[in-house]
Amino acid sequence: MARPRVDPRPLTEGALFAGLAVVLALIGFYIPVIGIFVSLLWPVPISLMVLRHGIRTAVMTVVVAGAVLSMVVGILEGTIMTLTMGVVGLAMGYAISRGWSAFRTLAIASVAVLVGLAVSVGASVVFLRLNVIDLLAPDLSEAAKSVSELYAKFGIPKEQTDQIMKMLVPPRELLLATLPATLFMAIVINALINHEVARRIMPRFGYQVGVLPAFREWLFPKFFAVLYIIAQGVVLAKNMPAFVVAGRTISVAYESQAIYNAATNFTIPLMLCMLIQGLSIGYFFLNRWKVGKALANMLIVFVLFNPSLWQMAFMFGLMDNLFDYRRIMTMMQRK
Repeated sequence: MARPRVDPRPLTEGALFAGLAVVLALIGFYIPVIGIFVSLLWPVPISLMVLRHGIRTAVMTVVVAGAVLSMVVGILEGTIMTLTMGVVGLAMGYAISRGWSAFRTLAIASVAVLVGLAVSVGASVVFLRLNVIDLLAPDLSEAAKSVSELYAKFGIPKEQTDQIMKMLVPPRELLLATLPATLFMAIVINALINHEVARRIMPRFGYQVGVLPAFREWLFPKFFAVLYIIAQGVVLAKNMPAFVVAGRTISVAYESQAIYNAATNFTIPLMLCMLIQGLSIGYFFLNRWKVGKALANMLIVFVLFNPSLWQMAFMFGLMDNLFDYRRIMTMMQRK
């Protein structure tokens, strides 16, 4: 009886994509600045293997890439890198193969990033004996001092430098208190970047990735603004002085630091959402006023990298979330 013919393509492409993943990982490992951007391509070869030959072959590709990486950079480092990015590639490849929407793909990518982060931190704590607090919330005082000295060399006034540092480099105690919110935002942003990278590369290989709505159409659920107002009220209530109503003294202050930290962690992601929506409604009006795309993009980037304008963009986003200016404009046009 003749033996069934074995298709060599999965093995050949698996070796090719494993090699590509290793090269990308090594660039990210040895060239820090460029490597940050190159590492975003790491999950793409794994996702392609899922799409072309299924999840099992893709898992074998991850194992092979991990073995090669471990021989070059060390067993622990190679394993951490492989699990961190390999899980993301497998998750995104599976989501794309199922034809899931952009939001659903983004959700599973976020979960994959969380799993990779948990594995990375856990392995670092167990095998390298690193302090998990130092790993997730490092002391940034020395970095802040170096940046302040750099600003001083450029002639920026000390008062302005101190204000910028307070906004961009919070105290370590605040970092620890807001660690859950910071990790949540970092995970979602990482997943979003990986999704966008895959969306731009996958069509070259004949695969389509779910597309997020145009930025000018981004609109978060209305209850986000309400939740922010409630959570911010809880934060402010902690040290709010008593007040008198109809001859009665009323105090809403509380002493629980746990409630305060929980409310603070709740407000931070919501503030980011309102900021993004503020930029989105700004982009909507720039588009409506026929401002060139290049100039509109430059203005949005200018606001994004100018902390003094964040509060204004945040307020626009909060008001838009409550009243939906785009819907109002559409209704006015119909009349």
